[in-house]
Amino acid sequence: KSWITFLEKKGLKIHPKHTLSDFESTDGKAIVRFQEIPEEVFKFDKVIFALGGGSWEESEPEWCELFRSKGLRLESFMPSNVGYEVDWPEKLLTEAEGKPLKKILLTTKRGSK
Repeated sequence: KSWITFLEKKGLKIHPKHTLSDFESTDGKAIVRFQEIPEEVFKFDKVIFALGGGSWEESEPEWCELFRSKGLRLESFMPSNVGYEVDWPEKLLTEAEGKPLKKILLTTKRGSK
């Protein structure tokens, strides 16, 4: 939070919960449009698209096709972090807590690894 506050004081503008509909570069400016406010055009010197990662279980997010239509190459989404809670037996925790998980199978709607 303090990092975002610091950046906002330097002019950072964050548009959370907006759906990117289009972007382009004109005269050294980034032009950005959102579905929620199609009549408004945003112009920036620089843009960072923080659109998330591979947490979509059902299908690829819509913005992927927009980026591809602009000639941008996207890497396949892969999970980069995970959180879980398990009610492990106390005996197992005493022996294994804090040690790496090995020889496990993780399963999602996309398959198993």
